Amino acid sequence: MKLEEAKSEFCVVSDEELFLSGKALGELLRATLEKGVPFRFLVKGFSMSPFIRDGDIVTISPLSCAKTLFGKAVAFIHPCAEKLIIHRVIKQLKGCYLIKGDSLFYPDGFIPNQNLLGFVSKVERKGRKVRLGLGKEEVLIVFLSRKRILPFLVWCWRRIPMPIRNTLKPIL
Repeated sequence: MKLEEAKSEFCVVSDEELFLSGKALGELLRATLEKGVPFRFLVKGFSMSPFIRDGDIVTISPLSCAKTLFGKAVAFIHPCAEKLIIHRVIKQLKGCYLIKGDSLFYPDGFIPNQNLLGFVSKVERKGRKVRLGLGKEEVLIVFLSRKRILPFLVWCWRRIPMPIRNTLKPIL
């Protein structure tokens, strides 16, 4: 493949920013984490809302830094879609993990260990560190997610008109 073809397939450069496709970002993430270095990037999508939101900056750390992956938000390459996804581990079996987005009703299925790249060690939103969803509450999040309570709560929250949600945010 020629360099120009690779550029158009995998990335777009605009105003001093580099936009990578999910596949290219996954490859870069894997190569960086194999060197033991954390990797930061801007996330797109709503499947991990409310804990990781569209436009947040996440730091992905190597799997070797995690004591356990149960409850952790992990970056992985989906075996069928072959794209980079960040979702939460809700169950562990030998060599496989059941993974699900926090705001989704159904899991991605069992993902083989070799498809996991790293775990979310930090989330930044509008220049501030987000702590909720990355601590001991991960177990509660998994419970609510497995029972499909969390996606229902997210669904309900999104139906509240924005002006009302904005007035509720300071008290939540």
